[in-house]
Amino acid sequence: MPTTKKQHLVWRKYLAPWTDDPTTTKGRIFMLLKSEKKICPSHLMGVGVDNYTYDISMITEQDKQVAITYFKKWLASQTTLDIPLKINDSEETFEKDFIEKNYISIIEGHGNRILNELYNESFPFDKVAIKDRILEIMRLNLNFALMGNPLLSEKECLALALYALEHINDKDERFEFFEFFSSQFLRTWRGQDSVLNAAKEANEKFPDSSFCGTSEALFPLMLAINTFIFASYFTKNSFFIELLKNNTSKDFITGDNPIINLCADYTKANTGSPKKDEWYYPITPKIAIICKNSINKNITSEITDIQQVEAYNLKIAQAATKQVYALAEEDLKEFL
Repeated sequence: MPTTKKQHLVWRKYLAPWTDDPTTTKGRIFMLLKSEKKICPSHLMGVGVDNYTYDISMITEQDKQVAITYFKKWLASQTTLDIPLKINDSEETFEKDFIEKNYISIIEGHGNRILNELYNESFPFDKVAIKDRILEIMRLNLNFALMGNPLLSEKECLALALYALEHINDKDERFEFFEFFSSQFLRTWRGQDSVLNAAKEANEKFPDSSFCGTSEALFPLMLAINTFIFASYFTKNSFFIELLKNNTSKDFITGDNPIINLCADYTKANTGSPKKDEWYYPITPKIAIICKNSINKNITSEITDIQQVEAYNLKIAQAATKQVYALAEEDLKEFL
């Protein structure tokens, strides 16, 4: 067993704006413990944390096979061929700290830039990635070509291909944002329970299933895979950001499930699969974002109605698994 170490399911840097020292991760935050129905102040090292969260030292061969099969099945369903296969069956992929070093820490590094831009009420990306736009143009042209009416000439297709090659290594800030966003949504107690409970239920119903012999290492493995899949989904389906400026006297709160689908019902044990995706993410007590594909560009909106803030806060409190967080104790008392 490795040395005990605390690993956060909710990133400390993200929670800093709700503390009395928002410029560091050393401040104190007010925390509502849902099961105990009590509010207490806490330093961030004691918030949204567990031991061995991303440790895969107990990994089994079955964990590897489930993860690899799942990712390859998804990969085979994609029409693009430029998706990097980050999860493979090489031994180095399954070292104890692989997930923490190669996913969590790297994504958190990108998250520093992303959060700082949102703090300044600007956007971490402002358009569809170059590669995505080129691929969509090529797909559209192919569809018309099959009908005998191509949109582009051979010369134009060649020019587009050359342009794509010139920009193939351009930094894709849009995908980078949604990779960060997806990881923060998935690296929670709710995300952990979802993966491990699904494996347990499948094993109980079908003892000979592929989940027989899997371990708790399945969660960090699936976290890495699903982060990539979710980021691809948001990018491919043209999600953009609505930035909410809270101009009321009431603060946004957050919780251990900080990204929620506003169209889901978190009062039910099983939220089901809402037909609409509108993903709400409070960034500070005065700034939040909603990621959705019902808009075609990033926009900014102002909130002047306290009831709207209260509605978002209630949803966050309902969605939290164990803990709800706020800058002021008063903001949590209504959820006791």
